[in-house]
Amino acid sequence: MFATIKSLIPEPRQAHQPRNYVGRHRQPDQLPPAPAPTSPAPSEPEENTAA
Repeated sequence: MFATIKSLIPEPRQAHQPRNYVGRHRQPDQLPPAPAPTSPAPSEPEENTAA
């Protein structure tokens, strides 16, 4: 159980590593972040008279 807890604690940053260093396990993002998906506006307003 101690090994499980210890694996969750990140190792301290070394002096030669940049401050935003996330570790060797993390690969740098190759693709730029995708823009937020926008839903197309309806061409005609729906007329639902059923209430």
